[in-house]
Amino acid sequence: DRRTRVPREASPSSCPPECAAYRLDRGPGSTRLTPFGATLTLAFVPSRSADLPVDLAARAAALRARLRGAGRVLVAFSGGVDSSYLAYAASQALGADALAVTAVSPSYPEHHRRMAEQVVARFAIAHRFVDTHEMERDAYRANEPDRCYHCKSELFEVLGKLRDQLGFHAVAYGINTDDT
Repeated sequence: DRRTRVPREASPSSCPPECAAYRLDRGPGSTRLTPFGATLTLAFVPSRSADLPVDLAARAAALRARLRGAGRVLVAFSGGVDSSYLAYAASQALGADALAVTAVSPSYPEHHRRMAEQVVARFAIAHRFVDTHEMERDAYRANEPDRCYHCKSELFEVLGKLRDQLGFHAVAYGINTDDT
């Protein structure tokens, strides 16, 4: 089913047991998304601590403000930690004006799809799957070091068309500094 699905409000009591695999924990100075029993801390570690503030609550507020300023936003959503946090933040900031979108292709494992479905169910994030066709690109199939570029090119072309079709204003994606 490729239609947009807006889940009902999730809570620990309304969410089926399989979607309880993720939990967002806020503590002093950090936010943790806990997947399948392993804790990953979403904390920013600047290259020089004097360069940036370490108040994560202020950073979260700045992210929500930036998302609100972008208008209606599609979020490229893999189900990983970076895109899960971004999809959650967009959903909190924008409500129905945020839509998480997951690409389905032979390069996206089924267990990642199930994980993405669990995250959107757990946090009541509006979500949609779309097909991508990076395997049809010769440059991607060559499996060179730049294959991620070709995969992302396909993804963002598909998301750009979807953004225009659905009347959204922007496409957002989550990365960490190790990915750049």
